[in-house]
Amino acid sequence: MTFSDRFDRRPMMAVDVKGFGSSDDQRQEDIQDGLITVLEQAAKRSHLRRKDWFVDFTGDGELAILPREVPESLLVDDYLRAFKAELTRYNRDRLANAHLRVRIAIHFGSAVRSGNGHYRGQGVVAVSRLVDSDVLRTALAMSGADLAVILSRPVFMDAVLQGYTTGNAEDYRRVEVRQKEFRSDAWILVPGHDIHAMDLDPASADDDTTSAPEDTTGGTPDASGARCGAPRASGGTDERTRGRPYPGVVNNFNDRVDVSGGVIGIKYE
Repeated sequence: MTFSDRFDRRPMMAVDVKGFGSSDDQRQEDIQDGLITVLEQAAKRSHLRRKDWFVDFTGDGELAILPREVPESLLVDDYLRAFKAELTRYNRDRLANAHLRVRIAIHFGSAVRSGNGHYRGQGVVAVSRLVDSDVLRTALAMSGADLAVILSRPVFMDAVLQGYTTGNAEDYRRVEVRQKEFRSDAWILVPGHDIHAMDLDPASADDDTTSAPEDTTGGTPDASGARCGAPRASGGTDERTRGRPYPGVVNNFNDRVDVSGGVIGIKYE
């Protein structure tokens, strides 16, 4: 088999359930069974044959590589609509804390079959990073919804923006995803909710895992790496701590200061 024979592009979807890791063994079993039921029923309702998909179960979700003839527009339209209906049906008679709350990422990209039967490639990396992104986790947490969807740039630009789906492109919100080594624009939709009105700062959400906010203090680093000229109230709060007491006193300097052999502005409380 040549390298060109091994190269392929496929529609793909990654699914993940919120709260799986913090659940006990019995609840994890319920989550897995419920998710498989919803996924299978959604495929039937949208006339997709899951037996033709490559599915890699991840415990709290799955990575699915679909046949190349399945258009992304069908996933974005029929499948997501059916998934939302089945998810609503599943959650209807359950207490709020027993709901399945799901993140879905859809992408079209490279998927190369490995010798072990699994798939690899930049497309697989991309859809995995999208579903695990802080911004999508935050959208699900802040909305209180049971479903949040993220589309990769190719899917949104080629399928949604060009009018090949019945959805409204304005219902999606453009975001920048930064997850590990992955960097890309993507578009988020939370069905039934105004995504544009949400605060998608990860620090605002109460989710299973969120990354620490970036350093937004500004200022210019000196030779030792410390920042000078970045105002912050001593003993108060700053953008990074978001209401948590800052555990020391910080002195701000507007020019370089020679502190060789000295320590300035540290106070233990």
